[in-house]
Order: sequence, then structure tokens, then C-alpha cells
Amino acid sequence: MQHGDKEAGLIEMPMFDFICKACGMPGRAWRSEENGPPKFCSRQCKAEGMRGRKTKSKYPVTPEMHEEIRRIYQREPVSNQINDLAKRLRIPRWKITRYASHQGWIAKQKKQAPWTEAETEQLQRLARYAPEVVSRKMKAAGYHRSTTACVLKMRRLHMSQNLHGQSACSLAMCLGEDVKFVTRAIKSGALRAKKRGTARTEQQGGDMYYILDKDTKNFIVENVAIIDFRKVDKYWLVDLLAA
Repeated sequence: MQHGDKEAGLIEMPMFDFICKACGMPGRAWRSEENGPPKFCSRQCKAEGMRGRKTKSKYPVTPEMHEEIRRIYQREPVSNQINDLAKRLRIPRWKITRYASHQGWIAKQKKQAPWTEAETEQLQRLARYAPEVVSRKMKAAGYHRSTTACVLKMRRLHMSQNLHGQSACSLAMCLGEDVKFVTRAIKSGALRAKKRGTARTEQQGGDMYYILDKDTKNFIVENVAIIDFRKVDKYWLVDLLAA
């Protein structure tokens, strides 16, 4: 090492002779004193040597902890019991549930039966409602499907796109009127509309209306005198009447 290297703060590394623990071949490498000689001569040998080695768990489960977790899962546990157990054992909740799953103490979720044609037809009739309302009305009709299952099925079949309608606010924009013009027509019975079953409060304007295209078309034909066609979006009107 040169004097200039010392002034620059460079550290000289010694050369080590070693024997690869994977292939047994001798090797030589420059290493720092802190790291010492390498254990493997190549990445391939390192991967081969590390294969099958068990990594030390951050949260090991002792036999005593095993028994406590088993006692909890002998009967169907509630969430508070698992949380309390995790605090008492000082391990994360996910560790307990994962350990119980690996031990076979947690029953696997049953796969739901395929959708029948009658269920799909009922879902199509309810597609305009909010997801929670759809699930509730499906159960009332005798079809027990979760909210998630109903939403996924409607997405797969593109049911929302097949409703061919719009909200009161959207219709008002197409007619070039204020939304109150549409809501007045709905409340008077001139325009047919259905509630979507959303959870909007009165302060938020209440539940949203949904107007099918066929009902919009009937309203326009029957109420030509009160509609200002100069304000109407002509491209939307042509698409609506030509459909």
C-alpha cells in the first residue's frame, strides 16, 4: 500500500485462502479482516450450500404456546380471544392464525355453489341497487349470496352497463335543465324513476334516483310542451331516440 493511499484513508484488505463448503474446491479471495474468509467459491455454490437450511423464526412457538393456541382453536374462537392470546404470548395475531392454519385447526372456507339461472335473473333485476341492498334483497328472495359475491357476479356479466339508464343529475345535464326540473317531474309522476337504495342521508340529498332510457324516452314524447329543445344535448337525444 502506498503512502498516498494511507493519507486518502484507504484500507488494505488481506487475501484469504479457503475451502468451499459446497464443492470442496480451494479458493482465494480478497476480504476485509472483519468479514474473514468466504465460505463459498461462487453464487451457485452459495445457493447449493444454503439450500435446505432453516432460517430462525422471529417468533418461535414453544410447546407451552402450542398448547395454549390449540386450546383456543378446539372450539371456534372469537376475535377478542385471539387478540388477548397474542398480547399474552407477545407475538403478532397473524402468527397465531398462520400457525393454527398450518396445524390444520382452521377449517378451510367452503367453495360456493355455482350460480343458477334463476339467481342470475334475480340479480339482473336488482342490479340498479347499492351492493348491500342487492345482497339483502337476494336473501329475501331465498338466495343466500354475500355482498362481495353479488358485486363480483355483476361485474363479470357487466350488469351495470346493461341497465341503460342514468341518474337524475345526469339526465338534467342532458336536458339542459336544473336537477330540480327532473326531481319535480319524478315526484309529480310524469317521469318514472326508481331509488337505487344507497345509504345517502337527507343532508346528502337522500337516496339517488335511477331513470331507465325507456322511461326518459316516454317522458320526452309525452311532455314536448315543457321541454326546451334548444337546451337539450342533440347528440344524446338522437342516440336515445334511435336506440
